[in-house]
Amino acid sequence: MSAIPGVVIVAVVVGGAILLTISLTVRAVVQSVRRSSNSLAGKLISSLTEDVLSGGKSGESILLAPSQEARSISDMTAVYARAIAADFPDLNLKQLISSAESKLCSALYAIQAGSAEALGTLGPASFGMSEDAKSISEEPQAEAPVLLGVTPVYAALLRRRIDALTSEEKMEAFERIHIHRSGINKYEKKAGTCQITLQTAIEYLHYIKQNGVVVEGSQQTLEQARYNLLLLYVQDVTKLASGQTTAIGMNCPNCGAPVKALGNRTCDFCGSSLMGIDIRVWRMDQFAES
Repeated sequence: MSAIPGVVIVAVVVGGAILLTISLTVRAVVQSVRRSSNSLAGKLISSLTEDVLSGGKSGESILLAPSQEARSISDMTAVYARAIAADFPDLNLKQLISSAESKLCSALYAIQAGSAEALGTLGPASFGMSEDAKSISEEPQAEAPVLLGVTPVYAALLRRRIDALTSEEKMEAFERIHIHRSGINKYEKKAGTCQITLQTAIEYLHYIKQNGVVVEGSQQTLEQARYNLLLLYVQDVTKLASGQTTAIGMNCPNCGAPVKALGNRTCDFCGSSLMGIDIRVWRMDQFAES
C-alpha cells in the first residue's frame, strides 16, 4: 500500500518534465521563426503560438493571410529594354519603374484621403498621407530618383473617381500596400510620343465604407490586384493634333468636355483653367486595374 503514493509522485514529476520540455521547445521554435523571417506566415505562427502559451490573453489581432497568390504580370522588359535604352540612353529604367510604383501608391492614398476628407472622416492634415505613404516618401535613395510627373488625363481620372465616391457618400480605403513586382508590358512610338505600359502586381487591404459600414472588400483579408500604368513622353507636340494617338486625348477636369487643341489654356465649354502638357518629360498618363 505504501508504494502507491511513490508511483503517483513519480508520475507527476515525469508529467511536469514533459510539459516543461514541450513549452521550451515551442518557445524555441517561436524564437527561431522570428529570427529567420519577417514574413506574414512567420508573424502568424509566432502570434498563434504566443496566444496558446499565454492562454489566449495576448490581446493582439491576427491579420489573415491572403487567399490567393500574387497576380501574374506580362513582363516583356527583356524584350523592350534595349529599344528604350537606344531611344533614351541617359534614362535609368529601374528608377523610372520605381517612380511609377510610387506614383501608383500615391494615387491610391489620394483616393482614400480625398474621399474620406470630403465625407468629414479625416482632417486636412491627414490628406494623402498615411504611415505607409510616409515610409515610401522618406525611403533613402542611393541616387537622385527619376522625376515622374502627371498629365491632365491622370489628374482628371483621380478627380472623377473621388467625386463619384463622395457623391454616393462612400470612402474607399487602401491599406498595407505592398508591390510584388512590375514589368514593361509594351513600348510604342506614335504621333510624336513614346509610351511605356507597365504591369504591376500589388497587394493591399482594400474596402469601401458607406455610412461607416464596409459594403465592399475586407478590412482583414489581403487582396491581390494587377494594374496597368501608362507612362508618356511627348517628343513633338506638333504631331499630337494629327488624330493618330488618343494617349493625350484630354478632357476638361471640371465638365468633362473634350479639349479641341492642346494649346488651349481654358475650356471652350465651361471656361475652367486647363493645365498644359510639358514635352520631353516622362509622365504618368493613366492607371487602371486589369
